[in-house]
Amino acid sequence: MIPLNITTLTELTYLFGRDMAKRRSGHMLLVASLMAFQAVPSYAAYAATKAYVLALGEALHDELRPHGLVVTTLCPGHTATGFDKGAGATTSALLRLLTMKPRPVAASGIRALLQGKAMVVAGMSNKMAAFSNRLTPRSMQRATLKRIVDA
Repeated sequence: MIPLNITTLTELTYLFGRDMAKRRSGHMLLVASLMAFQAVPSYAAYAATKAYVLALGEALHDELRPHGLVVTTLCPGHTATGFDKGAGATTSALLRLLTMKPRPVAASGIRALLQGKAMVVAGMSNKMAAFSNRLTPRSMQRATLKRIVDA
């Protein structure tokens, strides 16, 4: 996960970004996660790599904009992709209620990319969760997330 979400992503954005900058045109959509906004017990490494994706994407948005590029970072919440099954993970009843279908998540990312936004959180409940991080102590965030993912 660390090589994919950090090393490979950094190398690919550098290679493609350099080529797009020469053409003075291009779009990149990076996929982080709602977990990028907080530490998540039981998903520590995953959340940390997604925080890296978010920070990289927001920085590249500003760095590459003068060269004609748009970089947008999509931060979806739990999405029905089959990832859980492939990873052998179980999903709590609450998390299943908050799960989005892939099509609206993808549409949200593409719409934000075409609008030139730096970042988008897909889905209203996910937007509210991301915003609530500004209002709650980090210890409370971790405790809440632990209950959600471990239920």
